[in-house]
Amino acid sequence: MRIRGKKQIILFHSLTEAFIPGPRARQRPLDDTRYTLDHFQTKLLRLADGFQTAEGARRAALRQQRLRNFYEAFPSDLEHG
Repeated sequence: MRIRGKKQIILFHSLTEAFIPGPRARQRPLDDTRYTLDHFQTKLLRLADGFQTAEGARRAALRQQRLRNFYEAFPSDLEHG
């Protein structure tokens, strides 16, 4: 599965690709240059830590939780359609 765009980065590591299970890189190194979901772990889920103001940190924490919810639910959405 690919995302449209200039780089044509693959959304996730497929369940059958190279016999490595699942889209979350549990048995392979993270590579966000190849897999979009890896970018959640390498960058997106860490952004909230860098906000300096209380309001910025509060908003970032809310957005980070939304991202985490999506990231955690995505594999089961694939399995259950």
